[in-house]
Amino acid sequence: MNKTIIIRVMLLVLLTMLFTSCAEVEVPKSEVKTSEKAQKKSAQKSKEKISEILPANYLFEGDYIKIHSPNSEGWSVLDKTANRIVMGKKSSEGNYIAKVVFFPIYTVEKEVFFDLIKNEMSKIKSDKRYSVVSLDFKPTEKRSYPCVETKQLLKDKISTTTDFLMMQINALYCKDPRREGAGFMIGYSFRGQKIIEDIDKQADSFIEGVQFP
Repeated sequence: MNKTIIIRVMLLVLLTMLFTSCAEVEVPKSEVKTSEKAQKKSAQKSKEKISEILPANYLFEGDYIKIHSPNSEGWSVLDKTANRIVMGKKSSEGNYIAKVVFFPIYTVEKEVFFDLIKNEMSKIKSDKRYSVVSLDFKPTEKRSYPCVETKQLLKDKISTTTDFLMMQINALYCKDPRREGAGFMIGYSFRGQKIIEDIDKQADSFIEGVQFP
């Protein structure tokens, strides 16, 4: 397999781990003494990154792609750049993350795309913070371009509670149908003390709301 392709696709593992880093995202709080000017600058950046609460199913409309926020209350934008949008929601059950991320990947045939995703997802290993409970992936024909569905269940081994926290991640990895050398991931995750039974329904609803016009 082309070595450059492998390097490019390795970004998939980083995208998955980005879920864990976003799982506890809150409005940034300074833990060290800073100048008044620096504090104002930091506060301004926080306001730019953390949006007001979004309406359910809010549409981020663009000429290239249309993205709807999850169809429930309490979501806000945590991060938004040219290549990604990350939304979050805190509830009494735990923390939710919904995101769309574009990443570089060389042009590959449909049959090869699944193997590339499978190889890279298989590299996700347990570490000091999280242990992998289960990891599933399968090709899907839900869209007219190559896509792979993935589901992960992780155990958070370091938490502020007496019980372990669990993280559920559902994601769809696809070849960009319009741009050569690009792919994208639509993901939905939950982190809390209990596993939520309707994660598939919630994730499917969000993923379906991300489409190319």
